[in-house]
Amino acid sequence: MVTRAIGYIVVTHRAYPEGKQWVSECPELAVTSCGDTLEEALDNVADATSLYLNTIEQQGERERVFRERGIPLWPTRPKKDDFPILRGRAEEVIRPHIERVLATV
Repeated sequence: MVTRAIGYIVVTHRAYPEGKQWVSECPELAVTSCGDTLEEALDNVADATSLYLNTIEQQGERERVFRERGIPLWPTRPKKDDFPILRGRAEEVIRPHIERVLATV
């Protein structure tokens, strides 16, 4: 089994404080996580996003999920500068997240 990159996706990672923790999410994929700090929460949701993408690839569901959720596949790595910085509620952080999409062949 060989893994190869087939392209990239751009999704949103959002984090906001809730109590003593930060809640983080990727709304396009309905993935959530949390952390004690903003960076930890964003790192955790990035890991959860990768795990989710690997799982839907293994299950053969990636194309359906991307189609249903309107997530385009980019053939080359886009630049973060190509995407606007989004503004949210007070203390909310919203960032574009570029993820390499792999296929197992």
